[in-house]
Amino acid sequence: MMNTTQTDTLDTLAAKLEAIDHLVVAKNGSWEWTRGELSAYFKQVETKDNWKMPIDADVLLDNDRDLFGLREAVIFFTGSVPTFRPLRARGGKTLYNVTAAGYYAVIGA
Repeated sequence: MMNTTQTDTLDTLAAKLEAIDHLVVAKNGSWEWTRGELSAYFKQVETKDNWKMPIDADVLLDNDRDLFGLREAVIFFTGSVPTFRPLRARGGKTLYNVTAAGYYAVIGA
């Protein structure tokens, strides 16, 4: 059972983590993305068992902002630059195969 001090500490930490997700951490031209937005993009392509592994995923993107946002997300979280291969257009969206070396290959940790 946690005491009041531990609960307050966890609540403070949770508030700080939420605030961090609202910070703008990437820009490309006039576009900006928060850490939270990059995290949502990255979840679409990360290896579920270990996010540091190489990336090889298919993802359906709405527009160029999403494509560049996903690119920024992969760079932000792994340090590797992704490659996008368009597979097909569907309903105004494009399905891409996204590959990247991953965190272990680039950072080595």
